[in-house]
Amino acid sequence: MARLDSGMWIEQFRHSDYMKEHLKNMTVGHTVLNLCSGKSDFGIVRIDIDKSLKEPTSYADMFHALKSFRNNQFDFVYVDPPFERNGINFYNPRSKYIVEKAKELGYKDEFGRLVYDWQKQCFDIAKICLITKRDRSNVNLPALYTEYHKLWDSRPSTVDIRFDWKYHPR
Repeated sequence: MARLDSGMWIEQFRHSDYMKEHLKNMTVGHTVLNLCSGKSDFGIVRIDIDKSLKEPTSYADMFHALKSFRNNQFDFVYVDPPFERNGINFYNPRSKYIVEKAKELGYKDEFGRLVYDWQKQCFDIAKICLITKRDRSNVNLPALYTEYHKLWDSRPSTVDIRFDWKYHPR
């Protein structure tokens, strides 16, 4: 159950204040696209499929939204899709959601290819860096280098935030 815990932890599908501030500090002065944004207010463009939320700036299925952006359109792309929520798992090529989405998008038997492709598309949209929560998955993107930051999450627990850099802005 989602709850507010003395102002430190924010309700479900939001990040802790600490995590949000860390991401804002990493991206200060840059444009940010936040895909699968949920209740997060991080980023100038925030996209989620859940129309009951007021925080997104646009509502769309992530796979269809990815097609509407050009390469290097945003300095940073932050994507936090569900690892597992209501049967939706973006990182598991055998999950029912990915198998169905892959068939819909014309993938034959290479459902695992979709798991790589959506992350590669996000990386291509980013001019500087793709930021993901990837404590359970590792995809080899053509990044200059990759770094992890361990941050407090909203459960309370820690989470690894992965930065795949095309180049470092500093």
